[in-house]
Amino acid sequence: MTEISEPSANDTANLLRDVGHLATRRFADYLEPANLTARSAETMLALRTSPLSQQELGERLDVHPVTLVSLLNDLEHAGLVTRRRDIGDRRRHTVALSELGRARMAAVDIACEKRDAILFKGMTAAQRATLDALLEQIAANLRT
Repeated sequence: MTEISEPSANDTANLLRDVGHLATRRFADYLEPANLTARSAETMLALRTSPLSQQELGERLDVHPVTLVSLLNDLEHAGLVTRRRDIGDRRRHTVALSELGRARMAAVDIACEKRDAILFKGMTAAQRATLDALLEQIAANLRT
């Protein structure tokens, strides 16, 4: 009889990476009809509750400053975000969703719902809570 071994940490890490890629790809597919990318939607989600400084936004998204400028240029050109100099510190830029960006959040929400329906299909609420707790622990481990 063949013995099944425990998955190695490497297998689990690879599985996490693969799931992340697949989820991002599926999210991008659901956003395509709205002419949005996964990165633009993530940016809009980060700005949903309040404006952020460009630096805070880059840190939250874990995006290199040069990449963030390019992303924000595209979003600003599309009319989805605004950038303004901070009144208190003229060296800082504050980024916010525009009125059009707020209106387009409905498409982002629909894409999130579709993605989540596929991601968590067949899971009970208890399984989802366990998964959330385990992923939070992994994230905490990586932040130390």
